[in-house]
Amino acid sequence: MTDAIDEHRGPRTGATLAQVALRVGVSLNTVSRSLRAPHTVRPELKRRIDAVMEEVGYVPNRVAGALAGTRSDLVGVVVTSLFHSEFAAVVEGLQAGLLERDLQVMLGNTHYDPEQEWRIVRSMLSWRPAGVIIVGVDHHPRTAGLLAASGVPVVEIWDAGGEAIDSTVGMNHDAIGRAQADHLLARSCRRLAFLGSLRPQDARARKRCQGAAAVVAEAGLPPLAIRTA
Repeated sequence: MTDAIDEHRGPRTGATLAQVALRVGVSLNTVSRSLRAPHTVRPELKRRIDAVMEEVGYVPNRVAGALAGTRSDLVGVVVTSLFHSEFAAVVEGLQAGLLERDLQVMLGNTHYDPEQEWRIVRSMLSWRPAGVIIVGVDHHPRTAGLLAASGVPVVEIWDAGGEAIDSTVGMNHDAIGRAQADHLLARSCRRLAFLGSLRPQDARARKRCQGAAAVVAEAGLPPLAIRTA
């Protein structure tokens, strides 16, 4: 079996290779060659083609011999870390459940890097997965655009505090932070602190911290002390 590129289709509801060729002002065959044999295309032209593909959200189809609309038995699972046990447990559970339906997990780890997340999602979509499961609802616009245009089911997990691309399974992290602060205030605590890891790209931790800080401010108490690892 060899990799093949559908020369006429991007995602089912997204951009097509023909649209890319039209925007660049070259033939469909030239754009196809830039994907199949990039060394045969002038570097400057290859850069232009790549730029237009990114602009319109085109994702090549790498499913060998794929027909229009065909999907693989893969489900893309994109997590932000495998260091934390909760994410590993989620992957284990997903794999067990999907295997019962003859589906296989294709795993990607972003390390909380939006650029890496976009690259992983783009690569996964090129294999026409049966669906994509991804941690969080706060994605780079390019990633959100690719997922929304892909035509495959998208489940965002671990956060339900934002606008979903398709569907979400998770918790409201702002509400969690508020509940934690309310719990301490109910026990007569008056100087509250947030202790944890606020990674630059960890939107969920920031939401919990912001929720707690809001409750403290509404109670007229000294600002929430924040100590991060």
